Amino acid sequence: APVPSRTKRKVRWKPPDPGSYKINFDGAIFAGEKCSGLGVMVQDKEGLVIAAMATRVPQLLQAIEIEALAANKALEFAQEMDLTDVVLEGDSSLVMAALNSKNPGLAPYGLLIQDSLSLSSAFPKLSYSHTKREGNTVAHNLAQLAINLPNCVI
Repeated sequence: APVPSRTKRKVRWKPPDPGSYKINFDGAIFAGEKCSGLGVMVQDKEGLVIAAMATRVPQLLQAIEIEALAANKALEFAQEMDLTDVVLEGDSSLVMAALNSKNPGLAPYGLLIQDSLSLSSAFPKLSYSHTKREGNTVAHNLAQLAINLPNCVI
């Protein structure tokens, strides 16, 4: 008998509540070039792009480290934009769990999480959301684009 196939639900980007902004972030590793990249996308409730950032990091980081750094840079970016009601969304379950639990732990990326938690206190309203990569494609593509950038591009 044929095995019933499981239907995969397509994961899509979901807009934030009215008055909020969603900030998606992602990191990328370029082992051949011995560097990393990160991307950040800020969108409103309509899905309109408010701002975007991509930058190359002149250091080859571990996957979890570049994800934690990308979360940190996304919060810095939001703070510079004077946003007050934000949803920070990424595809790293470890980073999002650490931010949600407010526990940086003893992991090598713990200091980046701790720094992000310090930044988060500046936001009157901040929530964290985990998504799969399919729901984070724009930030992922920005992070991939960073390999071609000599400087931060906003």
